[in-house]
Amino acid sequence: MGKRNKRHRGHGERRFSPEEQGLYERYKDKRTFLIQRYGSRCYVCHRTNDRLEFHHLKYHENGKYEKNSTLYRRMMVLDEIERYSNDFILLCRPCHSCITWLRTLMEEEEARLVATLRATF
Repeated sequence: MGKRNKRHRGHGERRFSPEEQGLYERYKDKRTFLIQRYGSRCYVCHRTNDRLEFHHLKYHENGKYEKNSTLYRRMMVLDEIERYSNDFILLCRPCHSCITWLRTLMEEEEARLVATLRATF
């Protein structure tokens, strides 16, 4: 048997329908624009790299894109960022992971404290 010539997608390559390809191009352009608007650097450590992410300070509901795919959800978040720009900060991936972990830890600790306080009354 002969070897099959398999074409593997490299990291970052995506296959989209024509409709999704157009949306993906708009997503990339809008994301680049918003990152530049936020100064193209991490709010915490001031790193400038390609792994910058938006962090919600406050959550909003936005149902413009009802299809259930990652691309549509990401586009929905960019629409939110554009509309509610004061409710987001730009973070590098390590700082975003750390803040998310700390926030979860604080919420769990707060729940334990509230439960303890209620038990004492």
